[in-house]
Amino acid sequence: KVEPQALDAVLQNLMNMTVQKTPARAARTVESAKPKAAWCSTFSQQPLLGSGDAVVGKPAGSDSLFHELPKSVLADPTVPYFQLASTCEGIDVASIIAQTPLPKGAAEFSSLHVVASPTADAEACAQSLVRDAEASGKRARLYSWPALSPKDVDAEYKAFFGIASDMILNGADRSSLLVFVAGGAGGDSEDMAVAAILGMLPFRGMQVAFVTQQQEYVDPLGRVQTASGLFEYNAEQPERMGRCPLAAVFGPLPSRTFRRSLAAWRPLKPGPLAEE
Repeated sequence: KVEPQALDAVLQNLMNMTVQKTPARAARTVESAKPKAAWCSTFSQQPLLGSGDAVVGKPAGSDSLFHELPKSVLADPTVPYFQLASTCEGIDVASIIAQTPLPKGAAEFSSLHVVASPTADAEACAQSLVRDAEASGKRARLYSWPALSPKDVDAEYKAFFGIASDMILNGADRSSLLVFVAGGAGGDSEDMAVAAILGMLPFRGMQVAFVTQQQEYVDPLGRVQTASGLFEYNAEQPERMGRCPLAAVFGPLPSRTFRRSLAAWRPLKPGPLAEE
């Protein structure tokens, strides 16, 4: 049996011990929390916001990435134009391969796929490019875009998917380079449309180098349309997210760079019908 006086004494001793240890323990807790507080302060140097408040700009004196406001993540489309020889005999396939921008994640072009427009000059130039590529050890294949009537929409459709399928069967991948050789002194706008759409079909897109003998600049970032009018391409459209399959243009004129601003995104908002 424990006397009440002894029990009171034991309880009193326990309370004294707790009171003595608590300040030391609290001090240790505060010290250990200081580094964490300093780290957290780099991410927030302003008071908590109320439900009706909004963050505008960057807090004064704050240089942390946490406070950086995102900028536009889509670059405006650009296409370089490189001057080459004025004749097909002087066009060097090594220059085309070296100056065409590589696709993301690729250290080199895995293969070359050359498409010739339906003219004798373009066919001869395309054959020369394929021979030079094979001589340098680069795998290369030749394709011919057929001569089509502007009214033959069905044949144009079949030509697109026929050539795209052949490229895939011949080992084209996302690291391949498509070289489109335009023919004659005119028709570059229609040829550009064909080249751009062919470049978009296999594997969500290949890099395209466009070779022309045109004596006037044709903007590859403008609205281009195939001969039938069924297919068209416009690099300014925001839904294309700044992705331009025409990576470079090669021709006889002085080198320059084409630039266009990406159009603002305008969501489609159809008006309700009367019965709705």
